Amino acid sequence: MKSSNLKNIALLVLLLVNVMLVTLLWQGPKAGGGRGPNPPPPRIDNFLNKALKLDKTQQATLQRLREEHFELTKELHEKARASKREMFDALTSTTPDTVLANEKALQAALVQGKIDKALIAHYMDILEICSPEQQAELRKVFRKAIRRPPPR
Repeated sequence: MKSSNLKNIALLVLLLVNVMLVTLLWQGPKAGGGRGPNPPPPRIDNFLNKALKLDKTQQATLQRLREEHFELTKELHEKARASKREMFDALTSTTPDTVLANEKALQAALVQGKIDKALIAHYMDILEICSPEQQAELRKVFRKAIRRPPPR
């Protein structure tokens, strides 16, 4: 009887520990008020304001340009994601359709081209509001950003 009671107690303790661990994993790293392992990246406009030493007028213009750029590209990003989703849907169906998948891949690529052209125009708009010294610093910032791998 004694070993049976000991086994039951051990089983109950293991069950409780398991439930607690699953609960902690389910709640994620932010449970308990922590910021988690990766704090959010600093806002790029604050970074540019400091790196380029923009005055108040330039900061306001940059903010307006950013809002316009993101409003323009938001719909394009949604279209690109939709095309990629449709591409994978065509591939993962019970009868994979590679012709449709290739068409959707091409659509996504065309939309990505529009996004890249919008980025070029946005960069040129930012260059216009900068002094020659600020333009040189902006070029350095963009070169560093291009070399850096994307965040995960």
